[in-house]
Amino acid sequence: RDVLSFRSQSEIEKVLTERLAANADDPAALALRGEERLHRGERDAGLADLRAAVSRQPDRYAKSVLAAALLEGLRNDFSAHRDAIAELETAQQVIAAVRKERE
Repeated sequence: RDVLSFRSQSEIEKVLTERLAANADDPAALALRGEERLHRGERDAGLADLRAAVSRQPDRYAKSVLAAALLEGLRNDFSAHRDAIAELETAQQVIAAVRKERE
């Protein structure tokens, strides 16, 4: 991951725009944009970016941010976000299968 934490918000957005213009499927840029969108309250757009990032490159950090956002949605309004349960269960099954293969 590139270090972008010491840059201004506008600089981060510029870098993300440039990276995604060069490669719309850049998983690191998608993950960071997703996280930024979540922080701005753009939940649906942020989740879409994180899902796209994870589908392109299953990065541990992006998966953890996605899982945390899904869990937060369940905590805040279970009935509105109950569809996240299946996604979280699938992710857990994949993690268990990978761990079993490593044994």
